Amino acid sequence: MRLLVSVRDADEARAALMGGADIVDAKEPTLGPLSPVAPTTLRSIAAAVPLTMPLSVALGNAHPQELADIVAAVEPLERRQALFFKAAMMSASPEEAVGGITVACRLLERRADCPVLIVARYVDEPSDADDLSRWMAASAAAGARGLLLDTSRKDGPGLFGSVGPQALAALRREAARRGVWLAVAGSVTVAHMELLARVRPHVLGVRGAVCDGGRTGRLSAERVLQLRHALAGITRRTRPRALPV
Repeated sequence: MRLLVSVRDADEARAALMGGADIVDAKEPTLGPLSPVAPTTLRSIAAAVPLTMPLSVALGNAHPQELADIVAAVEPLERRQALFFKAAMMSASPEEAVGGITVACRLLERRADCPVLIVARYVDEPSDADDLSRWMAASAAAGARGLLLDTSRKDGPGLFGSVGPQALAALRREAARRGVWLAVAGSVTVAHMELLARVRPHVLGVRGAVCDGGRTGRLSAERVLQLRHALAGITRRTRPRALPV
């Protein structure tokens, strides 16, 4: 399980790395759940993250027809390791969105920095989980690297309040069959380690759990390290699985 830590500036990026993050994710938490940072801030974050470390870039919410323009607007970033773009699909159905995701993925393949797309879906209510298997299938068919489950409301019960570990574990197995990732976020904390051990997502994304003062506070290297140690504990109790490339 890889630990993705969302940061809002270069200082937080360095703190995330100091604490043991596997993936540094650039986003501005005061503007929304997946809101992008300013272009100048993205450049400074990218400069703070070693070229050999994976970097993730939040692009916000997107309707399928505008996704290609959104990814094209991000300036090329120098990377020798994986680069991820993630956007939340604002679409009534995965079948409606698959065309726009496909166009965006083909556009990304032609970029020199070779980003891959992570499709995000907000799961704030139990009913939001009804079509996640279809979203997984559509994301894989369109060429996305994986599916991220997150919450848009950060004052609610969190992801595990809307979808249980059994359903998430089944979705994780489906992701593995399709050769893509399942990433989870949405108010996940150290208290959820036992549930995470049952799900074993490919990526865990956090922000509030590793900040002093909540998700809009300052990121703490010590909190990242504490979460890193907790994840190591559950990893030792589960059989390692290879990540899709």
